[in-house]
Amino acid sequence: MILNINLGAGKDIIKGFQNVDIVPSEGIDVVTDLNEFPWPWKNQSVDSIYASHVFEHLYSLPNVMRQCARVLRFSGRLTVYVPHWRNESAWTDSTHVHAFTPKSLDYWCHGTELNNKFYHQYKPWFDKIAVVVCRPNPRFLSVFPERFQWIFPPSEIRFSLMRNGEDWL
Repeated sequence: MILNINLGAGKDIIKGFQNVDIVPSEGIDVVTDLNEFPWPWKNQSVDSIYASHVFEHLYSLPNVMRQCARVLRFSGRLTVYVPHWRNESAWTDSTHVHAFTPKSLDYWCHGTELNNKFYHQYKPWFDKIAVVVCRPNPRFLSVFPERFQWIFPPSEIRFSLMRNGEDWL
């Protein structure tokens, strides 16, 4: 059976996913606090994890990444959206405990500079598929993004990672 989970779903319920939130409400399938470990799924039982604007609210990113590695099957996908550190909303929301750059998850990605440097601390549980910096959409930004980055800062980052065979322990 395929199991896809939508972490921190809130009102953004995704059909075909197990929708997870700390607050019980309509459409939420699993009520749990993602800051408490271990998460309620069995080892290697999840095919994909989708987390839109939830990682910035979680206290221990190393433990969160460990739980993602634990519950995802090999070749499972982890898709994470977070506010870009240059976006005002990354700092305005008092419930945010982390800010993110395009390299923030590199500690846990095989072959990245940060993982190579800090391998003794962080295991490379994931392969990086893509990291996309999302920006406001004025047409001219696609032609000269560097020139206008100070006027139109990036809004969010999308990380697409794939679980590799590295042992999560």
